[in-house]
Amino acid sequence: MAAKQAGAPDLIGRIEKAKTKNEAKKAQVLKALKDGIASLVSGDDWAQLLKWCSAFHHYSFGNQILIWSQRPNATKVAGFGTWKSVGRKVRKGSRGIAILAPIIIKKDKSGKPLPKGETKLVGFRFVYVFDIADTDVVDAKLAKAGDVKIAQRLTGTGADAKAIIKALTYIAKGEGLSVKTASLPGECN
Repeated sequence: MAAKQAGAPDLIGRIEKAKTKNEAKKAQVLKALKDGIASLVSGDDWAQLLKWCSAFHHYSFGNQILIWSQRPNATKVAGFGTWKSVGRKVRKGSRGIAILAPIIIKKDKSGKPLPKGETKLVGFRFVYVFDIADTDVVDAKLAKAGDVKIAQRLTGTGADAKAIIKALTYIAKGEGLSVKTASLPGECN
């Protein structure tokens, strides 16, 4: 029993050190977010950032700024598990890009499940993503299948294709855009 108690202060010290380290990382990442936004001083800066952000449309604007401020040359980012699932391996020693991930719960404070389909955001935690430049292909077949195009040619005929075109036209016009139907060469819609 005395041995366990003797180790307790050491454990508490390690926990406190980890908390301090996490708080320092949190402050560093939040400063990067603030500095990244502050550096956007002109319309051209914003235009360049928005063009860059279009490659990261699955991430919130805040996380896009975090990625950009830590790795402005990033082209495609994902977490360690995602890279593994698409046949790629993160290189040993690669430095992750810290982003914020939501902490969502499905139970209330008493442990009872929330009503069906409801969730509650309780905070954020740091997770790390890696740029594709920090990965190597380990399964070529799986890696090829994992390459997802951000945009691709609309294909198809019949009622479904016409309904999609009609819906997209309606949305575009609702946004004040004009729509013109024409035949274009290459991979354009």
